Amino acid sequence: MKILYVTNNLNGSDGWSRYSLGIAQNLKEAEILWLIADKTSLGFKQEIILSKPLAYLSNFFLIFSTARKINLFIKIFSPDVIHFLVEPYLVTLPLLNIKKAKVFSTVHGTYSFLPLVARGGPKRMLWLRWAKLIYKRIDTVVAVSNFTKKYLIECLDKYNLKEVIKNIKVISNGVDFKSFGVGGVKKNSSAVKQILFVGAIKRRKGLKEVIQALKFYQDNFSGNFVFNIVGDYNIKDPYYLQLKELINFLQLDSKVIFKNKVADSILRDFYAQADLFLMTPIKEGSNFEGFGLVYLEANACGVPCVGSKNSGAEEAVLDGQTGYLVDPTLVQDVATKIDLILNKQTINPEACIDWAKQNDVSVKIKELLEIYKK
Repeated sequence: MKILYVTNNLNGSDGWSRYSLGIAQNLKEAEILWLIADKTSLGFKQEIILSKPLAYLSNFFLIFSTARKINLFIKIFSPDVIHFLVEPYLVTLPLLNIKKAKVFSTVHGTYSFLPLVARGGPKRMLWLRWAKLIYKRIDTVVAVSNFTKKYLIECLDKYNLKEVIKNIKVISNGVDFKSFGVGGVKKNSSAVKQILFVGAIKRRKGLKEVIQALKFYQDNFSGNFVFNIVGDYNIKDPYYLQLKELINFLQLDSKVIFKNKVADSILRDFYAQADLFLMTPIKEGSNFEGFGLVYLEANACGVPCVGSKNSGAEEAVLDGQTGYLVDPTLVQDVATKIDLILNKQTINPEACIDWAKQNDVSVKIKELLEIYKK
C-alpha cells in the first residue's frame, strides 16, 4: 500500500503535527510520502511544498499553486491512499488529479468545517460552494472524537451539505505510551502540589476560568500548589496580558508560572512530576477542543485530569475514573474536583495508566489501517 499524507510538519510542535508524528513513527505497513510545510530531520520521506495551513483560509489563490505541486507528486508517487491530516489543506482537493487513490481526511476540532473559519479573502458563499466540491471527493472522514463528528454533521446539515459526505468514522487520538509512560523521573513528593497545563495560550483553552477556580481552591480548601502553564505564548498578545492582569489581581503571581514551549524530554518530566493535569477548554462557536491528546499523555504518567464537558475531552477523560469532567464556568465545581484529586486522592493513578495503554497510538494505527484496507 502506498500512502500520500498531507500535513503541516512532523515536529510534534502542535496538535496537528503531534497527530501526524504518531502516524509517521508507528505505521510500518506501507510505503509513505509526506507532503509538508516544514522539514524535519527524522528521516521520513518528505517533500516541502506546502505553505502554513491557515494561509489557505485567507488567500484563495494560494490553493491553485499548491494544487499544481501536489498533482506532480500524485503523478510521480501514484498513491493508493491520499490522507489529509490537516483540514485547511483540503481546499486543494477540487483541483487534484486523482484517478485511483481513495481520499481520506482527518477532522480534529475548530477547523473541521472550513467555511466557518475561512473569514479572509473570498466571501462565505464562495467557500460554501468550494466546500461542496471538497466533500464530494472525500471517500472517508476520520473524526478524532464523536464530539467532532457530531459538530461536523450539524454544520453539514445546516448548510445542506450532508448528502456529499460518504462515510465518517471515529478514531480517537492515541498516546505514544513508550515515550510518555511511567518511569524515569520520580513523582513529586513535596507538600506543594504540582498542577500542569500543556497547550497553546489562547482563549478557547479556558485559562482565565481555570485561574479563577484555582483562587477559589486556594481560599476554600487546604493545600499549597504551583500551576505550571507549558505552551506557546506571545508577551504582547492581548489574551496573555489579560491573564497576567488577572493573576496579579488575584495575588497568584507566585503560584501561576508560564513556562513557554519545551522539548519533549522536558515535557515528560513536567508530566511525571505533576499531581494533576488541569485543562478546561471552552466552546466558542466554531472554536472548540476536538479531543485533547494531552489528557492521555498525563494519564500515561499516572496523572489524573480535569477536563471540560461539551468538548472532545468527554472522550479523553473517563469521568470519575481517570479524572473529572466539569463545566469550566462553574468555578466552585472545578475547585471541588481539584480538591478531590489533590487532597482526597479519589482517582487511582493505575486506572489512568490503564486508560492510556488502551489508547496507545499503535492501537489507533491498526484501526486506521483497517479503514484503508476496506
